[in-house]
Parts: sequence; C-alpha cells; structure tokens
Amino acid sequence: MAETDYNQQTYTNVNQEPNSDARLMATLIYVLSFFTSLIAPLIIWLIKREDSPFVDRAGKNYFNFLLSYVIWSIIGTITMLILIGFVLLPIIVILNFIFTIVFFWLIMTLINLNTLLCFFNYLIIFITFF
Repeated sequence: MAETDYNQQTYTNVNQEPNSDARLMATLIYVLSFFTSLIAPLIIWLIKREDSPFVDRAGKNYFNFLLSYVIWSIIGTITMLILIGFVLLPIIVILNFIFTIVFFWLIMTLINLNTLLCFFNYLIIFITFF
C-alpha cells in the first residue's frame, strides 16, 4: 500500500511545472558537461535529485546519454583494428557534441527528453551500421 502511494506521489510531482531553480540545475548538468563530463553533473544530480523530480529525471537522462556514448566510443575504438573505427570514432565525437547542445536546448524549452534520447540512440545505431 505504501509503495503505491509513493509511486502516485512521484508521478504527480514529475508532471508539475518545474521552478526556475530546478530548470537552472538541470541546465547546469548539461552546460557543465562540456568542461567536466562526469564530476560536475554527478555532483549537481546527487545534491539536487531529492529536491526536484525534474532535476532527478534530467540527471538520469544525462547519465544514460553519457553511458551510451561511452559504449559507442569503446565500440569505435575496438573497430579501429579493422580500420572502420578511424571513420566511426570522429562521427561519435561530433554527434556527442551536437546532441549535448540539443539536450541543453530541450531542457531550456522543457521538451520530454525520454523519447528524444531513445531516438538519438537509435539514430547513432543506424548511422554506425548502415
């Protein structure tokens, strides 16, 4: 019973309009990722995730995004043995830069990131293997 109440409360809080502090912290997660890709976003997310469901969701989306690019970079590095990686790795780096800017813009306009993050991951798979 208590678990159902917690899930209902969390669902209600996520659908609320985030305040300016939550939007600022979510934006800082992406902006600071240009300078420190792991430490600064992790600190912001760990400090503010309890205060705002919006910052919690943005942080989770960012680390999902980061983990995806780490996996794709490992694949690109391994494929350097068969010379495909020399083309693949620069493409991954460029897409990482572009998508970080796109996610920053999406946070500023409050568009749902879950759908777009999934789309971008599938786009990378498509570009990589076709």
